[in-house]
Amino acid sequence: MGSLASRFLAVLRSRRLRRILGYGGLALVALVLVAYLFRGPLFARPLGDFAARKLSEAMGGEFAAGAVSGSWLTDAVLIDLRTVRPPTTGPLVNLSWQRLEATYSLIDILRGGPLSGLHSLRIAGLDLEIDLTRPPRERRAGKPDGRPRNPFDLPLDLPALAVSGHLRVRAPVRAGGTATLDVGAFSFVSDGSHAGLTLERLTIPEWGWSQAAYRLRLERPAPETFRISSSESLAGIAL
Repeated sequence: MGSLASRFLAVLRSRRLRRILGYGGLALVALVLVAYLFRGPLFARPLGDFAARKLSEAMGGEFAAGAVSGSWLTDAVLIDLRTVRPPTTGPLVNLSWQRLEATYSLIDILRGGPLSGLHSLRIAGLDLEIDLTRPPRERRAGKPDGRPRNPFDLPLDLPALAVSGHLRVRAPVRAGGTATLDVGAFSFVSDGSHAGLTLERLTIPEWGWSQAAYRLRLERPAPETFRISSSESLAGIAL
């Protein structure tokens, strides 16, 4: 009788343990689902701050961002990036955008790196200001910057890209002084191997020069082959 009773108690304990583990597993799944469903209110702003902080560390200066939205599993959106304080060295003066949207495959990123897993990148409301007269940024000794050494190092199948916004570039001129190219609106659209660039409302105030628009086409049929063409001239110069 004692042996039978002990076996019966052992069965009850095992059933109770399985029941507790089952309830615990269901509670954990429910908690994860609730956290994912409420990921916006819970994590969107902290992730935006994290992205801005990482950009500040990588580029110098100080950047701020609104929030990160999207499903996060296959796409993410970084909203309202802005420059609080530009880097003290290097050409970057201002970088901001209204919306950056990326689509990707987490599995491909883990297997082959960011470019392998990135499917598309779209930036709207970009405001970029470059000053080539500023002192250059020093590279960290012993740490590669991670950028390709030349364009041929890039894979042939690049992610789709769409960028639109406003661009200003200040550069020294051979005769002395500086000149600023102001592009009132530009768009760059690429499917990975073919790209189109449209520049509108171009001006160089120091020279009194302006042009309504300029368009060019870039093709990359092979890793070491680039073709640039345009049916228009820029400042009277045709390709």
